[in-house]
Amino acid sequence: MFTIDKIYKYAETGKTEAWGVGLTDINGGKKWERIAPDVVIAEKDFDPTKIVNSTCTLTEITDATELAAVKTKCNIS
Repeated sequence: MFTIDKIYKYAETGKTEAWGVGLTDINGGKKWERIAPDVVIAEKDFDPTKIVNSTCTLTEITDATELAAVKTKCNIS
């Protein structure tokens, strides 16, 4: 069961690496899920620095209004 701890805004930087673009979970300890083109949800103890790279960023959504809008858009209770 996936328990959401934090919600992040995903954005691409415009840079492309030889392998492509996007999040990379090299260590295989996946505690996150990209549920929309610009939204990533994460479980407790998730470390975003382990999956971001020069091609993308994750920014935790902390603004109450923005968080409520994302929860509504993505059907998160």
